[in-house]
Amino acid sequence: MNANIETGIEGIHYFEKMPSGLKTAQEMADNERVFIDADRLIELADSQLIPHWRVAEGEPLFQVSEVRRWVARNLLERCEGATTEALRIEVVYQGLEEDWTQPPDAISGIDNLKMMHLSARSGIYFLCEQNEVVYVGQSVVPSARVAYHKEDGKLFDTVFLLPCPRSEMNLVESKLIHALKPRYNGNTGKHKTAPVGEEVCKTKKAKINLSSVKGVAA
Repeated sequence: MNANIETGIEGIHYFEKMPSGLKTAQEMADNERVFIDADRLIELADSQLIPHWRVAEGEPLFQVSEVRRWVARNLLERCEGATTEALRIEVVYQGLEEDWTQPPDAISGIDNLKMMHLSARSGIYFLCEQNEVVYVGQSVVPSARVAYHKEDGKLFDTVFLLPCPRSEMNLVESKLIHALKPRYNGNTGKHKTAPVGEEVCKTKKAKINLSSVKGVAA
């Protein structure tokens, strides 16, 4: 196995040798039984959710065994044919433990929330000032959006990120704004899609529930 070199960025490593068998997203979708199309694979890679490799910040590359194992652990499920459930949004992400500043109480119940770093991709970000969430936004390049907010005059001292695939960001962001009502998000009356207590995100390992957002009654 190739020896890895720590980069200082969570979940990202450099290697001494080129791994074998790397395939593009299209090659994976066309030739391998992973049951995920190319666009979805790229989306999951940009969210830093699915295992993948990159050469000089190029397109994501995949190893068949890694992808199959990740899909089985995170996406594969069997339905018993029960009655239709309420809308559920799948947001899968890796849980990493590290020492970091605690988030505001209002979002401390969200599992695997991360301190944002410059290489962060695709997700919901929270601008925070002391113990208050002052803005909730979404971006495929969160660091650029945060820089814009700083230039725009918003006051905040920490930023947290919830990795999220692009196709699910609108609804997840809307539900969180509805629950948190951050002051810089302006009129939150348009965000009426999140009844109190409705489940926002769920995986085999973790879930985000509006009842975990403090200040929102169950």
